[in-house]
Amino acid sequence: MIQPSFAKVTTIYLIIINLYAVFKMERYFICDTDNEKEWQHFKLKRCHSVGTA
Repeated sequence: MIQPSFAKVTTIYLIIINLYAVFKMERYFICDTDNEKEWQHFKLKRCHSVGTA
């Protein structure tokens, strides 16, 4: 019974950290409107690295 609940807590924890990281990144990049192409490239790179991790 300990194992499934631990997995659930870990998953929720990882999701929260990921959302927080995305929120911080977006706030940081929103200031830099001139670099929109670079932001798109960064976003694609980040999504790819998260997908393969």
